[in-house]
Amino acid sequence: MRPIPEQILQLGTQIVLQKDELLCHQHAKADYLYCMVDGSISHFGNSGGQSVLIGQSSCPNTPCGLSGFFPPFRYESDVVVTDATATFIKWSFKELNPVLQSNPEVAAAFHEFLNLNQRSLIDESSELFLAVAGAGRAIEPDIRLSPGEQSYLEQDEDDLTLFLLQSPFFETFEERVLKKLARNLKRLQFAAGDVIYEQGGPVTGIDILEVGEIQFSRNNKTDAGRQTVWFRSISTPGYLLGAAGVLNEISDMTAAVSKDATIYRLPLKAIRELISQEPDFGHKLQRRVTWLLMNQMRMIQTRLLSAEFEEEVTIVTNLIENNQSKIDLSSPLHRVPHLLQEKLTLKHGLGLLHDVELKGKSAERNLASLSLDNLQETQKESAFFEGLMDIYSSVV
Repeated sequence: MRPIPEQILQLGTQIVLQKDELLCHQHAKADYLYCMVDGSISHFGNSGGQSVLIGQSSCPNTPCGLSGFFPPFRYESDVVVTDATATFIKWSFKELNPVLQSNPEVAAAFHEFLNLNQRSLIDESSELFLAVAGAGRAIEPDIRLSPGEQSYLEQDEDDLTLFLLQSPFFETFEERVLKKLARNLKRLQFAAGDVIYEQGGPVTGIDILEVGEIQFSRNNKTDAGRQTVWFRSISTPGYLLGAAGVLNEISDMTAAVSKDATIYRLPLKAIRELISQEPDFGHKLQRRVTWLLMNQMRMIQTRLLSAEFEEEVTIVTNLIENNQSKIDLSSPLHRVPHLLQEKLTLKHGLGLLHDVELKGKSAERNLASLSLDNLQETQKESAFFEGLMDIYSSVV
């Protein structure tokens, strides 16, 4: 495991908190980044005035406060100490950011350290989701791993560069850098039922969805044996299928094709070559992985809230309201909670979410995607209601 760079370690101070003390407060300004040395912590989310357990960790080096790297620079949950004592290294973002900006190689190493350890929080929180939601089922032994069928369809380099620019993950990179990456993209086709990669297996690069649908799941240990926990499915073009390829780690989830899919794969060799040529690219890439892992954690936390309350519209309403500061005042997402309240406007609200997921800004697309993940039963209800309306119209 990569250690904290010495230059960064010297900027931090060590603090000790007692049981039930608050480390981070939801929606408060994220002035500090923390790394847990020992002890254990729990994350709580507030929904409708109630506090719900949405994450936990007892692993050393677990980071807290990663949201301080990204607008609107607010903590996303209450973080409470659950051991008798817990020790943390504490950094002020005011002191940390200038050092990271002036030292791209040090910054890349530090973000890689944070990213590798953030995965432990995701692991423990997904186990919590299984315990709370009872969403597991017996693991299926016949996983059909597939290398994919390579497509030799010729595509213009400019078109591939534009595809990367429109990806939520790569949209912050310079066009000249993405042109270099576009030259190394390989187009692979998968059939429904194929498994692109399996939890615990190797990942050979960065996979970016072009078309189709991918379902993510995790295998967790339970008293009844190993069970599969189903998370989100992704069908939006340009979405990255995971961070393991960037971190050169085994996969922490299974990615299965639920509708015939085509992906672009960026080999690890090409990524390493570009990092050696441009150290600043390595920093930006690891920082973007931090953003991606935060979105994965946010997805698990939202599913935990949904499992706790069993009220999809309420959860999505709270999700959008809690993230209002991340989206523009003119964003159509502000209208969605009101449209979802009535059956006559439900279809319009769901349509807005689908439009924003495809065409909105980065923060809007992520929020719309999370919302749709938590509106599965509502979407079925809407389709049923629309079917009844069509029958009524036909009779009339």
